[in-house]
Amino acid sequence: MTNRLYWVDAKMHIIRSCDLMGGNKEVVFSTFSYLRHPFSITVFEDFLYWSDWETQAIHKVRKFKGGEQNVSTVVLGLRSPMDVHIYHDLRQPSATNRCEKTSCSHICLPSPYLSENSAHHICACPDDMILGTNGWECSQTDKSLSGPVLPPGKGKSGNIKATENPVTEPIPQNVGRIAGIVIGIIGALAIITAVVS
Repeated sequence: MTNRLYWVDAKMHIIRSCDLMGGNKEVVFSTFSYLRHPFSITVFEDFLYWSDWETQAIHKVRKFKGGEQNVSTVVLGLRSPMDVHIYHDLRQPSATNRCEKTSCSHICLPSPYLSENSAHHICACPDDMILGTNGWECSQTDKSLSGPVLPPGKGKSGNIKATENPVTEPIPQNVGRIAGIVIGIIGALAIITAVVS
């Protein structure tokens, strides 16, 4: 790991980097041919990948040997590519799969560890199904229902039901908080992974 931060500058047609304290700035790559209007950048192993609005492509270059001879086009013909992500086992944080040994019939949503008594996961169903009273099995329902359906009760389950009719079942107050924590953790891990890569 290089512990460097990389960014693109669309006005200057440059990819730059610095250390995590903001010092030791370097120009990694500079060319108008491939950096006409770069928008997003990501790092994976020895390569930098970026999207470019004018070339309508995703390009890559070696982060240690920039130069036009080291550039290749990964995808061409995209309309205004906004973002670029790399999904690979090496970029995923090491963690326990809280859904690996569950009885959820369709969808398992992992919950963060808050305490010994906190839920490990919540079972959910596709839009055209409803969660049974057992909290883990989905069954077919009326097509007029829409939205995700989560299990009733407390402990290892919560209840959110999106339908055209008003929800009459109580919704536990911790469901939104748990979702917010999960989203926050995922966002923080994504930022840390991007910075460390």
